[in-house]
Amino acid sequence: LDNKKYQGALAFQKKPWKLEVHILDFKSDDFYGKHIEVEPVQKVSEMCRFSSENELKEKIENDINMVREIFN
Repeated sequence: LDNKKYQGALAFQKKPWKLEVHILDFKSDDFYGKHIEVEPVQKVSEMCRFSSENELKEKIENDINMVREIFN
């Protein structure tokens, strides 16, 4: 993004096909219409369904913590 590197977490879903990138510690939403490149480094977890919103939030938090450990 603007020739800078950021750490992030990528979520990939096959059906329906969907790709989401959470850029860690990115404090702006001024990236619309800009080109980004994503370089996967390591798989952290599988996609799965959750029985509650809190369960989903906890999983996301755990995955982001794992991603931070990978980059540090």
